[in-house]
Amino acid sequence: MKKVITGFITYQAHSWDPKNPTVGFSMYEPSFHGTVVVREHSFEVEVADDFDPRSRMIDALKKEEQKAMADFQRKVTEIRKQISELQAIEMAPEVV
Repeated sequence: MKKVITGFITYQAHSWDPKNPTVGFSMYEPSFHGTVVVREHSFEVEVADDFDPRSRMIDALKKEEQKAMADFQRKVTEIRKQISELQAIEMAPEVV
Protein backbone atom coordinates (compact mmCIF):
# COMPACT_ATOMS: atom_id res chain seq x y z
CA MET A 1 0.00 0.00 0.00
CA LYS A 2 1.19 3.51 -0.73
CA LYS A 3 1.13 6.16 1.97
CA VAL A 4 1.69 9.89 1.57
CA ILE A 5 3.64 11.52 4.36
CA THR A 6 3.28 15.28 4.71
CA GLY A 7 5.40 17.44 6.93
CA PHE A 8 8.04 20.13 7.04
CA ILE A 9 11.68 20.36 6.03
CA THR A 10 13.33 22.12 8.98
CA TYR A 11 16.57 24.00 9.58
CA GLN A 12 18.24 24.48 12.94
CA ALA A 13 21.51 26.33 13.53
CA HIS A 14 23.55 25.36 16.58
CA SER A 15 25.47 27.83 18.71
CA TRP A 16 28.17 25.22 19.38
CA ASP A 17 28.70 24.50 15.66
CA PRO A 18 27.24 27.24 13.43
CA LYS A 19 28.85 25.79 10.28
CA ASN A 20 26.92 22.51 10.63
CA PRO A 21 23.21 23.21 10.98
CA THR A 22 20.70 20.39 11.20
CA VAL A 23 18.34 19.94 8.29
CA GLY A 24 15.56 17.50 9.08
CA PHE A 25 11.97 16.50 8.60
CA SER A 26 9.15 16.97 11.08
CA MET A 27 5.57 15.74 10.87
CA TYR A 28 4.55 18.83 12.86
CA GLU A 29 5.40 22.46 12.36
CA PRO A 30 8.23 23.09 14.83
CA SER A 31 7.64 25.58 17.60
CA PHE A 32 10.93 25.33 19.47
CA HIS A 33 13.53 28.08 19.52
CA GLY A 34 16.03 28.18 16.68
CA THR A 35 14.22 25.84 14.31
CA VAL A 36 12.60 27.26 11.21
CA VAL A 37 10.55 25.72 8.42
CA VAL A 38 12.36 25.62 5.08
CA ARG A 39 9.22 24.44 3.29
CA GLU A 40 6.32 22.05 3.48
CA HIS A 41 7.01 18.71 1.82
CA SER A 42 5.17 15.49 0.96
CA PHE A 43 6.51 12.17 -0.22
CA GLU A 44 5.06 8.78 -0.96
CA VAL A 45 6.29 5.54 0.57
CA GLU A 46 5.44 1.93 -0.10
CA VAL A 47 4.39 -0.05 2.96
CA ALA A 48 4.01 -3.81 2.58
CA ASP A 49 0.39 -4.91 2.75
CA ASP A 50 1.33 -7.54 5.32
CA PHE A 51 3.37 -5.15 7.49
CA ASP A 52 2.75 -5.96 11.14
CA PRO A 53 4.31 -3.51 13.63
CA ARG A 54 3.60 -5.68 16.69
CA SER A 55 6.99 -7.42 16.83
CA ARG A 56 8.81 -4.08 16.74
CA MET A 57 6.43 -2.65 19.33
CA ILE A 58 7.04 -5.68 21.57
CA ASP A 59 10.83 -5.25 21.19
CA ALA A 60 10.54 -1.57 22.16
CA LEU A 61 8.41 -2.44 25.19
CA LYS A 62 10.90 -5.12 26.29
CA LYS A 63 13.72 -2.56 26.12
CA GLU A 64 11.62 -0.12 28.12
CA GLU A 65 10.87 -2.87 30.66
CA GLN A 66 14.59 -3.72 31.01
CA LYS A 67 15.42 -0.05 31.58
CA ALA A 68 12.66 0.28 34.18
CA MET A 69 13.90 -2.84 35.99
CA ALA A 70 17.50 -1.55 35.96
CA ASP A 71 16.37 1.87 37.25
CA PHE A 72 14.34 0.17 39.98
CA GLN A 73 17.28 -2.04 40.99
CA ARG A 74 19.60 1.00 41.16
CA LYS A 75 17.11 2.79 43.41
CA VAL A 76 16.69 -0.26 45.68
CA THR A 77 20.48 -0.57 45.94
CA GLU A 78 20.77 3.12 46.84
CA ILE A 79 18.08 2.80 49.54
CA ARG A 80 19.73 -0.31 51.00
CA LYS A 81 23.09 1.50 51.10
CA GLN A 82 21.55 4.42 52.98
CA ILE A 83 19.91 2.01 55.44
CA SER A 84 23.26 0.26 56.01
CA GLU A 85 25.02 3.56 56.56
CA LEU A 86 22.41 4.63 59.10
CA GLN A 87 22.63 1.28 60.89
CA ALA A 88 26.45 1.60 61.00
CA ILE A 89 26.09 5.00 62.66
CA GLU A 90 23.61 3.49 65.11
CA MET A 91 26.02 0.65 66.02
CA ALA A 92 29.17 2.76 66.21
CA PRO A 93 30.60 3.08 69.71
CA GLU A 94 30.13 6.44 71.30
CA VAL A 95 33.37 8.43 71.47
CA VAL A 96 33.86 10.39 74.67
